[in-house]
Amino acid sequence: GVPDEEPAPEPPAPPAEPEPAPEAPAPEPEPAASAEEPAEEDEGDMASILAKLMRAQGVPDEEPETAEPAAPAEPAEPAEAAEPAESAADGGMQDALAKLLQKKDDHDGQIPSKPKGACFSHWSNPPAAVSGKTFKKKDLKSVVHGDGTYIVPDDYSSIDVHLFGSVFGGRSEVKAVELPDTIRSMAIGEFKNCRQLTRIRLPRYLTRIEFETFENCGMLEQINVPGNVTEIKARAFKDCRSLRSVRLPSGLEKLGVSVFEGCIALREINLPESLKEMEICAFENCSLVERLYVPGSLKEIPSTAFSGCAGLKSVYVAEGVTKIGPSAFAKCGAMDIWIPATVTSISTIAFDGTAAVIHCRKDSEAHKFAKAEKLKYVLDY
Repeated sequence: GVPDEEPAPEPPAPPAEPEPAPEAPAPEPEPAASAEEPAEEDEGDMASILAKLMRAQGVPDEEPETAEPAAPAEPAEPAEAAEPAESAADGGMQDALAKLLQKKDDHDGQIPSKPKGACFSHWSNPPAAVSGKTFKKKDLKSVVHGDGTYIVPDDYSSIDVHLFGSVFGGRSEVKAVELPDTIRSMAIGEFKNCRQLTRIRLPRYLTRIEFETFENCGMLEQINVPGNVTEIKARAFKDCRSLRSVRLPSGLEKLGVSVFEGCIALREINLPESLKEMEICAFENCSLVERLYVPGSLKEIPSTAFSGCAGLKSVYVAEGVTKIGPSAFAKCGAMDIWIPATVTSISTIAFDGTAAVIHCRKDSEAHKFAKAEKLKYVLDY
């Protein structure tokens, strides 16, 4: 009673097992079959191994009927005389079958399996709790503390879902908000027009700040953008006129249209080396910024990116930047700007209305541009 191991689907061919010598007299056509059908060698070997093993265990088989002519001599002695050969064959078949099954196990072990517990493997720090509970307008009364301070408990969470859907937007009574780390995302314009908002604590696992999230929060003075944020979308901090300080994370990759436009109290801009893309008007009219460093990871300084930054006195553009767009530094007053030789395209109106002194290398594009536009230049980059 040996169970059939489904030989047909097994692709790996067993190594040509040395066939026992006692088997040669029984199946005479074996040499021809091995010469004519090499492709079916796996199935033939498997079938013959199983068949012989079954015969050795006394299980009747269809093919061994050819051997029944020797059966008429039913005396027990001939059968017993054949038993030693069959027991030897039985041992050989057992070994062959064990090797074949081991080969199957080895083959199955090569199939990759889904790792266990990998649900949040992409997070550097796994989330503390995920309850799926949604914070709604009706919950505002239960989280308000003191004079306009809202502290949201950590039993509220969201993963890639717009959690609030404008719960706070436009509420003049909101002055301070603390959000738990369990929150993963916020809705578009979540705190837009919260004109009395002065302080907010953002969740550490937030990966992006949505469109118009803090637009026109005129009393917001400072904000720390969480380290996991890679994108700040359009108009997120537009017209935050009291915003003096903002810390951008080292992994930030993209800044949207007009993201800090009109932040007239902003004095410092720290663009990280990870920044790859900046859209138009990103820091337009940030008039109190005096110094600026543009990392080489940012290939293009887009149109009107720093237009109207009248307080700019020095700008250093790192090697790697290749293009300066129209009006990128228009209406910036008097400033010195260092432009590397990697910049190969400068718009003719990039410095429109700006008394710029170009610091560059001889015969670079910036050098040619300065001479063509009759701007002062210094060959000291």
